Amino acid sequence: MEATRIARTPLVLALVLLGCTAAHGGPAQEETTPDRGAHDIVHEGPYEHAGSGAVFPAKVGALERGRLHAYDGAERDVSAAYGLEDRMLITAYVYPAGRAQSGRLPSHFLRVIGEMEQAAPRIELLERRLAPLEGPPEGIAGFEARFRTGDGVKLDRVQVFQCGHWFLKLRVTHFSGYTELMEQNLAELRKRISCHGIAARNPAGEIKEVQLDQALSDGDAARWVAYGVGRIMWMQTTMTPAQRAYGVPDPDHRFHHFALTQALELHRGMTDSKSPTFDVVAKIEAAGMLDEFIWLTYMPSLDPPEDMGLELQAFEAWFEQHVGELQFPRALVAEPE
Repeated sequence: MEATRIARTPLVLALVLLGCTAAHGGPAQEETTPDRGAHDIVHEGPYEHAGSGAVFPAKVGALERGRLHAYDGAERDVSAAYGLEDRMLITAYVYPAGRAQSGRLPSHFLRVIGEMEQAAPRIELLERRLAPLEGPPEGIAGFEARFRTGDGVKLDRVQVFQCGHWFLKLRVTHFSGYTELMEQNLAELRKRISCHGIAARNPAGEIKEVQLDQALSDGDAARWVAYGVGRIMWMQTTMTPAQRAYGVPDPDHRFHHFALTQALELHRGMTDSKSPTFDVVAKIEAAGMLDEFIWLTYMPSLDPPEDMGLELQAFEAWFEQHVGELQFPRALVAEPE
């Protein structure tokens, strides 16, 4: 965050799950440049998405399926709109997610938010938070943003999940008096268009590697490799194969914490190799504020859960007084395109 003066350099280290098909990592093309092959799909009954195997039902709870649309000629980028008269609309999108590498989901989430705000200038962003998926498997989460219009009558919500090779996005618009009904239908739609099923059929991959994308000093390179290896260790020892099928677990704070502590452990033993960057991070750890640092560095697009007990304002004040500025690579979250 700018207030802490943590200057984030370009992406320098990526964790990649190999075995993924090459595909665009952007949002549904309705939000960018329409594809020449875009077309409405005429189909009665449940529609199966040919790429992911996801099934768009003809009806979900009280909601009837309306427009079924493909944003490309191959029908890999598809949406279905479910509505209740003019009171509620939930649109489900399934589209290619690109390489299953670190930063894929957070970067895309930021891009979706930006495009929503650009398309509707009167929209007000209320909250950005984790959006857990009902298991099994447990521990899978995407990101959610909530909005309201200037008059406060109409509410918007968007959820984004990575499901192996594919993104699932759910865009919700409803009037304020229909929140409970909307929650019921949204939960039902998540079950029917299942991210779990998509990931099981299209797993992100099992072979992990660490890549350094730009030249670093020898000392910093060794520390960043230890960081990347720590991420692999966490995924191998903490996550089941079913959980790894979704992609790199960027939404999980523990993933970042374990990896960074591995790098700090190596740093403390490298007395013959200096690293001003990791000296500062070690100072933050000694002050008991490593979790706050991790959150503001890797997940600035989210509001932290209250049960984490993070003191972000206290950390910002401490950082301003004791550090001032830190050139710290944003090693997991790439800037949106």
